[in-house]
Parts: sequence; C-alpha cells; structure tokens
Amino acid sequence: MTLPLIQGHTPGSQEEVWIANTLYKFKIPFIYQFEVAGGLRIRGGMAIDFMLTHPRYHPFEFYGDYWHEREVSGGDLLRIKAMEDIFHVKPYILWGKDAPDETAVVTWIKKNILR
Repeated sequence: MTLPLIQGHTPGSQEEVWIANTLYKFKIPFIYQFEVAGGLRIRGGMAIDFMLTHPRYHPFEFYGDYWHEREVSGGDLLRIKAMEDIFHVKPYILWGKDAPDETAVVTWIKKNILR
C-alpha cells in the first residue's frame, strides 16, 4: 500500500498519515520531519516527526511498535531529553498501542493537544 505524502515527505507509517490528517482537520499548524542540528544527515542531529508551530514550537513524536518497543529505551530517553532541553517543553508522544485506528488518533489529539 502506498501512503500519501505529508508535506512532500514519504511517511513512515499509516499512523503518521492519520496524525497529519487530524492535525489538518483541527487546523493545528505543523512541520513534518522537522530537522534539528542537521537532521539525520549529521551525527547527533534528529528529525522530529511533527513539530507543532503555534503558539510555540512543540515536538510531537509517534513511537510505533516497529522502531520503538512498548517502553522508553535508553536512546529514546536521550532523544526526549534533547527535545526538552532544546524546546523547553515535554514532547507529545503518541505510542502505537494508543493508535490502533484513525478514530483513536483523533481522540488522543483532542485529549492531549487540544485540551
């Protein structure tokens, strides 16, 4: 199955498409695959799945079961800490188990971002 592009980028999963669709639906501005410190091309850089841009920059990551286990690993902890240090906010993290379908993604975003 071919997934639709998100802001010109190939999404990593169907869940990322659901997230983008929901952010568009609620008119939450974002940048998909927001690069920090050179992005994935530079050692130590990273690409944040979704950077919410209003009213301030706020990282939003999708941690699916393929790349992330059902708990935060050491590498994930370092990544989360780096985002907190750079943006001075705790990133939103949607876990794969909480996103079985698009309706669940909508509900999660309403509860955690739109609150």
